[in-house]
Amino acid sequence: MHKFYKSKYIISSGEKIYENSVLVVQDGKVFDIVENNKVPENMEVIDFGNAVITPGFVNLHTHLQYTDLKPLFKPEQIPQNIDFADWIISLMKQYFFWSEAKKIKSFKNGLRETVLSGCTCIIQLSREESFLGILKNLDLKSFVFLETFSNNEENSKKEIEKLQKQIRENTSKNVTIGISPHSIYNVHNTLWEEIAKFSAEENILVHTHLAESQDEINWLNNKPSGIDKIHKLVKWDNMKPYESGMNPVEYLEKLGVLERLKGNLTVAHCIELDEKSLEKLVSYGVGIAHCPRSNMLLHKKTLNFNNLSQNILQNTGLGTDSRFSNYDLSILNEAKYAKDYTGLDFQKLMDMLTINSASILKIDDITGSLEEGKDADFLVFNLNSFVILSKAKDLYQDIFNKEKPDEIYIKGHQIAKSGKFTSEQWKFLNESE
Repeated sequence: MHKFYKSKYIISSGEKIYENSVLVVQDGKVFDIVENNKVPENMEVIDFGNAVITPGFVNLHTHLQYTDLKPLFKPEQIPQNIDFADWIISLMKQYFFWSEAKKIKSFKNGLRETVLSGCTCIIQLSREESFLGILKNLDLKSFVFLETFSNNEENSKKEIEKLQKQIRENTSKNVTIGISPHSIYNVHNTLWEEIAKFSAEENILVHTHLAESQDEINWLNNKPSGIDKIHKLVKWDNMKPYESGMNPVEYLEKLGVLERLKGNLTVAHCIELDEKSLEKLVSYGVGIAHCPRSNMLLHKKTLNFNNLSQNILQNTGLGTDSRFSNYDLSILNEAKYAKDYTGLDFQKLMDMLTINSASILKIDDITGSLEEGKDADFLVFNLNSFVILSKAKDLYQDIFNKEKPDEIYIKGHQIAKSGKFTSEQWKFLNESE
């Protein structure tokens, strides 16, 4: 059965905009986009009026479980003077002493916030299997990357066995399980090699933090670093790089990780890399998760896309990171900040929110744009004024000025309207526990 959704504008992808058209959905998938007069007269049409339909957004990097942590920063002030190592230690000292129930509550609060900002696909980094049970029951495109840490060869062998077991036992229709080796400085080279081997054999996606801080660069070069303070706290005093004098990209390349993980690796942050290193990552098929507000809050710098090639841009998506290093989990607010800070073109920004991230996750055949055969994951934004299509930037400006979409659809079914979940499957998140 066909469903018809009429709107003043439909953005099928960043560069393709339809005016006075109808999105046709069949069995949860995009069937076509047609002009208003092409819809049969006897068909029921849902008319959004002066509105724009866009593809659903992707949050390419987040830790929803940290939503209720007490942050170190002051409200609405970017950048701030926060020591990275102290920030990590504060996170550990708070979160590790929470009960399971408190962690689940925090995760649900984060899930509510990021989905209502327009995310029909999320990338979650965590260790807890309890979050998987929540996501399995939601018709959301969820990617959960199981975080892992190790400081020696023996522990690395145990970790990879545990990860393999978790992935085998938690495969489901709605949740894709991947692996997140936390970082170069918190993962022994043996575990990096084991993960790369397993990923290549089983086509498992991998997501890590890379070149996020000067502390990481100092640690790689055996210089005094805040990382040493973290390692001392967890009694990892002997944790050292397997070889010093390299930047983070060279380090993973020499390990053979980049070659083995071709097309399966996403790296978050990358703010301590130059364009040459970023280009090298892209040449290996690595995707980049850009988290500008988190970067500015913690490190007073972020990627400046005005100075980077189109090739790098096309392989970059946006993420909010956690609420412990951000003011909120709104992917729209993240996009606004990226626009204000870099002046990034609206079309490129829309691509980063949609098709770029879908391509990085290797699901651009089913989502990321509103094209025939793809899932009908879309958002509806009521426009504040009548926009002239010849000025496409005004249309995008109206979208990015919104706090949240007015309606959210996944596979052609409405899940939220006016900031509240409407689908029975999702209503449990309306309750603020």
